[in-house]
Amino acid sequence: MNDIPDGTPIRSFELYRTAVREKSEELLRVFPSGFCRIVSIENATKGSTPGVVTECRVFDAAKHLIDGTAELFTEPEGAVQA
Repeated sequence: MNDIPDGTPIRSFELYRTAVREKSEELLRVFPSGFCRIVSIENATKGSTPGVVTECRVFDAAKHLIDGTAELFTEPEGAVQA
């Protein structure tokens, strides 16, 4: 059973959809272009590989964040922008 990031178990598909929709709306306020970068984190139950950076739609990012397979990517301090 998946957990919402605050640790609350997701007990139904409807709750999952609601959590993803709310997270998508939150991300859209921060990323009005509709795209953001996420980085995968290790999740043994999902088999995700940590450290893969991906640019994706905020809806897809929200699903990964809720599933616990990714977190928002932040530029390392002192990184040079191309």
